[in-house]
Amino acid sequence: MNGFKPFPTHVLHISSVMILSINNVCKRFDGNEILSSCCLEIEQGKISVLIGPNGAGKTTLFDIITGFLKPDRGQIFLQEKDITNKPSYQIARLGIARTFQKVRLFTYLTMLDHLLMAQLEQDDFLYKNLIPRKDNPAHIEKANAMMGELRVGKDLYATLVTELSYGQRKLLSLAMAMIKPHRLLLLDEPVAGVNQTVRETIIEQIKKEAKRGDTVLLIEHDMHFISAIADKVFVLDGGSVIAEGSPEEIKQNKRVLKAYLGD
Repeated sequence: MNGFKPFPTHVLHISSVMILSINNVCKRFDGNEILSSCCLEIEQGKISVLIGPNGAGKTTLFDIITGFLKPDRGQIFLQEKDITNKPSYQIARLGIARTFQKVRLFTYLTMLDHLLMAQLEQDDFLYKNLIPRKDNPAHIEKANAMMGELRVGKDLYATLVTELSYGQRKLLSLAMAMIKPHRLLLLDEPVAGVNQTVRETIIEQIKKEAKRGDTVLLIEHDMHFISAIADKVFVLDGGSVIAEGSPEEIKQNKRVLKAYLGD
């Protein structure tokens, strides 16, 4: 079976090297089962990728992990802490940061504003200050360092979001997630629709995250990107993880090819 095994649908035992454990998570919308006894474990310090056909439940799973949705059944552990049904702001404080498939930014704020705002504490409704203050030298220094890592020119620091290209908005969205204190980074299609230069910058930053000991779990469809970056790939189909393995193992598995690649 090309090194593959179907993923089990029983409660998983939490390992000290596993930062995230998802145990038999189920979710229905209007009677349709989107996630069905979904189980997976994410190893600390690794880059893992979740793939699958449209409608497989990938973004729904991200929403449940981060507290934007509640599961109908199942449990989610961040290391040994049960985070099932916790509100999103509490999960963020525990060290899970994320981006969204559709970039979520404030049109009337600049790039620098967004990175200052991302460093503020969150409550269950809004940031403490929707308009960020610019009198915290440590926050400004950290924002400048982050934009430097992403190769954003200083001429763009004061640029409103409405004047940024799509690729620049994607970089800003990634920077906002990375600048928060975190140990697990969830990225929903981080390179979709960007040019090669931005793509290479994003790949470089994701690899840096793993080298620093942080963990990355991302959703992506681009197999070339996945092959370049992933330590492990999970395949979601019909609401369940049907297989796991290296990118090369995934590309050779007939069940995966049928479910995801259409062969």
